[in-house]
Amino acid sequence: MTNHSLSQLAIKLSDDEISYLKSANFLAPLQLELLDTFKWNSNSNGILNLSPMAAEDFREAFTEQLAKFGFDESYNLTDEGKILEELIDHFYYNPQFPAEK
Repeated sequence: MTNHSLSQLAIKLSDDEISYLKSANFLAPLQLELLDTFKWNSNSNGILNLSPMAAEDFREAFTEQLAKFGFDESYNLTDEGKILEELIDHFYYNPQFPAEK
């Protein structure tokens, strides 16, 4: 059995996604601190290194926000909902198929 508590996920994020996250008022203070570790690769994207547990905490926050504000009155995705769905996918971790670094 592999110890995943020491593994880190390299989560690729766009400029728009990191800007959204840094202005998100629904994230916990620790999550906002983790965003300060974001490393830019180029002008338009970069990497956020997180533990699987931290990534899951972010996913939970995104899912709650999606349920509250991600859909309009006709249950169509809003612009915020589209970003949140992308983030939920980016922060997904499956120990059977760990992300390549």
